[in-house]
Amino acid sequence: METIIICIVFLFLFFGLIGCVIPVIPGPIFSLMGLFIFHFFTSHSISLNLLMLTILVFLFTILDYWLQLYSVQKFGGGKKAIYGTFIGLLVGMFFFPPFGIILGPLIGALIGSLIEKKNTYDSVKIALGSLLGFIFGTVLKISISVYIIYLVISILI
Repeated sequence: METIIICIVFLFLFFGLIGCVIPVIPGPIFSLMGLFIFHFFTSHSISLNLLMLTILVFLFTILDYWLQLYSVQKFGGGKKAIYGTFIGLLVGMFFFPPFGIILGPLIGALIGSLIEKKNTYDSVKIALGSLLGFIFGTVLKISISVYIIYLVISILI
């Protein structure tokens, strides 16, 4: 029975890692769910404070969504650039996977800032800010998910 549970845990960990790069799937939350299943339904226990790890997962998830918006604003983008980022993310993710996940927000922020009557240089800068926020948020999510995978594997070995 424990083998089946461990297989389920690894499914959650796998989808958690995939979810780090696909914005619709809350990757670190899936990884955390796998960790909780591992902790509560197997004979293995995790000595790490689960509360702290849970707080970090939710903090990183919130930061991921906030960072892209913040970076668009920090690089000079207004509301239309932010809306363009979201619309570009949705369009890119559903119609042009997998590259649309990265290019969609970039192009959306660029178009949104051009609609705001920004010059081309500023619009490109805002779009790159969107990309920078996306990359940083993705790195945060991947780091916490990989750490959770490391915890589970190190306990099993």
